Amino acid sequence: MRLLSVVCVSGLALATVVPAQADILKFVANTVAQTFTTARDLTINEQNGAFSTNFKVKKENWVVINFSAECLVTGSNNSYVDIDIAVRYEGTSTFVPLPPTSGDNSFCAPGTNTGSYWVSASTAGGAVMPVGNHTVKVIARPLGSVTSVRIDDLALYVID
Repeated sequence: MRLLSVVCVSGLALATVVPAQADILKFVANTVAQTFTTARDLTINEQNGAFSTNFKVKKENWVVINFSAECLVTGSNNSYVDIDIAVRYEGTSTFVPLPPTSGDNSFCAPGTNTGSYWVSASTAGGAVMPVGNHTVKVIARPLGSVTSVRIDDLALYVID
């Protein structure tokens, strides 16, 4: 009987364990190709042509922002496009790149000078964020001897 009691209590304890669950705070996408040769904010929302989008954090928590897109770079083999995910926190005026996207973060590079290698790439950044309505944007910087960059089929989502 004692064994049955232990089994029942253990079973009850296991039944009450709930796995952690992430909430999607924001999702935007853009299927329109963007071609450029100098640094720029990417248009992340196809519906209104927005370079940035807002999201709300209800309690201080870790927030992860993921950006994915098709990418093509043409230029010499030392060329690539750097992608930074940057956030402007409520009450501030400056966008801050999220680590590890805050620097030399190669998103895609040419396989050859002809730019014949498309890649579907993804990068993410994260931080503990305070309660508030914050803004996120994606910054693309061509580096090296870039002839052109084409970013297409963008998707950005924010999760906590």
